[in-house]
Amino acid sequence: MLILKKVVKWTLPPAGSFKVNTDAAILADHQLVGVGLIIRDSNGKVSTSFAQKFTVCFSPAMAEAVAILQGLQFVILMVLSLLRWKVSRINSGSGQAWS
Repeated sequence: MLILKKVVKWTLPPAGSFKVNTDAAILADHQLVGVGLIIRDSNGKVSTSFAQKFTVCFSPAMAEAVAILQGLQFVILMVLSLLRWKVSRINSGSGQAWS
C-alpha cells in the first residue's frame, strides 16, 4: 500500500507580527508529558520559548490541547506584562508609551 504524506513547511508570520507554535511529547512508559512553545518574529528570529513537564499521561490529543492552553496562558501573561510597563511609562511621564 502506498501512503503519501503531505509536507507542511513552516512559514514566517506577516511583517511586524509574531507567530506562536506549540507542541507536545508523550513518554507513556514514564507517565510524562512535555509541552512547549516557541515565538518567532516576522524574520523568523526566536523571541522566546517555554517548556513544561507534567507527571501524568494524557492522550495525544489532550497533550496537544494542554500545549495550546499553556501557550495561550504564556502569551497572555507576556501581553499583560507589556501593557503594565507601557501604562507605567505613561503614568510616570517618561515619554510616549507606544514609541
